[in-house]
Amino acid sequence: MATPEEQIAHFVCYWPLGDVSAAVQLTVRRMLLAVVGTGLAGAAEDGITELREILLETGGVPQATTLIFGDKLPAAAAAQFNATLCRTRRNSMCAGPQDELDCRPRHGYTRAHRR
Repeated sequence: MATPEEQIAHFVCYWPLGDVSAAVQLTVRRMLLAVVGTGLAGAAEDGITELREILLETGGVPQATTLIFGDKLPAAAAAQFNATLCRTRRNSMCAGPQDELDCRPRHGYTRAHRR
């Protein structure tokens, strides 16, 4: 029996693109662009250089690659770095159509949080 990780990998790699609606493809493209853009912008944010230096000093088995810098780190460290890098801006997930995802803060939450 496949592990959950293997099931997700199979889904991502082998799901026929023709089975995915144009609206879903557009939303995913926007989300990916938002994450990449936020990662690029986040690379210059306070604390990123320090976090990167700490993770590189800590070392370990190089299992995964960090975004933007391309460092090889243990999977957990790369995941921590990439997540921090891509969440340094408040609007990193503001990529959906405005009728589905509104990222303007309302009392500290977005409409997406209230669903």
